Amino acid sequence: MATAEKEATRRLAAILVADAVGYSRMMAANEKGTLAALTRHRRELIDPTIAAFNGRIVKGTGDGFLAEFASVVDAVHCAIGLQQVMAKRTAKDSAGERVTFRMAINIGDIISQDGDIFGDGVNVAARLEPLGEPGGLCISKSVYDQVRNRVDASFADMGTHSVKNIATPVEAFGLSAAAIVALAPSRPEDAKAKPKRTLAYAALAVLVLAGAAGAVWFLNSQPAATSAAAASLDATLKAELPITTDAARTKLVKEYFASHEHRSMVLAPKAKTRWWSADWPSAEQAVTKDLERCQAFYQEPCAVLAVDDKVLARPADGSWAVMDAPKAHYGGDYDPEQIPGVRASVLARPEVSTYANATAPKAMAYNAHGIVSVVAKATSQHQAETDVLDLCNSDPSRKDADGPCFLYAIENRVVLGEHYSAAATP
Repeated sequence: MATAEKEATRRLAAILVADAVGYSRMMAANEKGTLAALTRHRRELIDPTIAAFNGRIVKGTGDGFLAEFASVVDAVHCAIGLQQVMAKRTAKDSAGERVTFRMAINIGDIISQDGDIFGDGVNVAARLEPLGEPGGLCISKSVYDQVRNRVDASFADMGTHSVKNIATPVEAFGLSAAAIVALAPSRPEDAKAKPKRTLAYAALAVLVLAGAAGAVWFLNSQPAATSAAAASLDATLKAELPITTDAARTKLVKEYFASHEHRSMVLAPKAKTRWWSADWPSAEQAVTKDLERCQAFYQEPCAVLAVDDKVLARPADGSWAVMDAPKAHYGGDYDPEQIPGVRASVLARPEVSTYANATAPKAMAYNAHGIVSVVAKATSQHQAETDVLDLCNSDPSRKDADGPCFLYAIENRVVLGEHYSAAATP
C-alpha cells in the first residue's frame, strides 16, 4: 500500500469522455461489424487527432474512450474536430450501423497512477457525457469559463444538474451536433496562439510566388464541384501515368474523392506513378506526409497533384514543380520528429518516442506507408536488425502497404537516408 501511495500523483487536467450511442443495440445486431468500425475510427481518426491536439488516450472503455489534455482549449478544439470528422465519415452509413459519439469535457484535479487517472475531475466528465446530444459536446461550467472567449463556438446553457455520486450540482453547457457541423473545421493549429507554418504550407506558398510553370495554387480558392475536380484529376493522371488502364485510373479517382478529408495525391515524375493517402488532421499535414512518403519510396522529390477536392492545374509542358522532403533523406541522430510520413499516433507510441533512451542492442525499421517497428535489448546488434525487419514486414497493416521495410535506425543513428541514396528504386 505504501508503494502505491508513493507512485500516485495529482495534477490539474482537462478530461474528455466519449461513448458510442446505442452501442449495446449495435453489438447485438452486428457484433463483428461494430467492433471493426470502432477499431477503424480509433486507429484512423481518434488516436491521431487526440495526439495532434497534444492529448493522451488514457484508456478505451469498450464503447468509447477516456483522454486527458494539459490545455482545456486543446481539449475542446479536439472534441469539436472529432465530431465534425465523424459526421462526415459516417454520413453514408445506415442508421443501424452509424457510430456516433456523445462527448463531454471537465477540468479538475485528477490522481494519476500506473497510466490511469481517477478522481472527481474524471467522475464529473463521465456524468456530463449522457447529458449531451449524440454527435454533440457537453462541458462543465469550469470548462465554459475557460474557453468561452477563446473558442469560436456558442455553447447553450443547459442548466444545473444533480448527478450520481457527485455531491455538488453540476452546471452544464452544450453544443448540438448541428452546431458543431456548422462551425469552421477545428484543427490543431486553431488551439495555438501562433500556429506554426508546416514544411508543406511554406513550400506551397513558394509555388504561389514562383508561379511554377504556370501552375496555380488553390488552397484559398473556391472548391470546384467534385465532378469537375474528378475529371481534371483523371485527365492529369491519364497524361502522367500512360501505362495505367482506363479502368484502373477511374477506380483510383473514385477512391480518392470517396475517401475522408483531409487527403492529398502527389506525383513521382520520374517513376511515373502517384502516391496518396487520407484522414489527416489538416490539408497541410496530408501534403507534407504524402510528399515525404513518396520521396522515401521512389527516391525522388515529388509534386502535388491534389489536396482534398481541389486539383492542381497540369503545367502545359508537364514539368511539375517538385518539392524536396528533407525527412526522406535525413541521416543524423535519432529524432522521432524526423521520421518521414508517420501519423501522430505512431509518434506517440512509447517505443517510438523514447527510442533514443532504449537499451541497446536496438534497431528501428520503417516502411514508407508510415509503419514503424522497434526492437531493443536484443542479444546482439545483428539480431536486433534481423528481428526488427521481420517484425516490420509481418506487421498486420502491411496487407495494404506495398514495398519492403528498411532499417531506419541502428542504435541511435538514422541510416534510412544512406540506404536510399545507395540503392535502386524499391
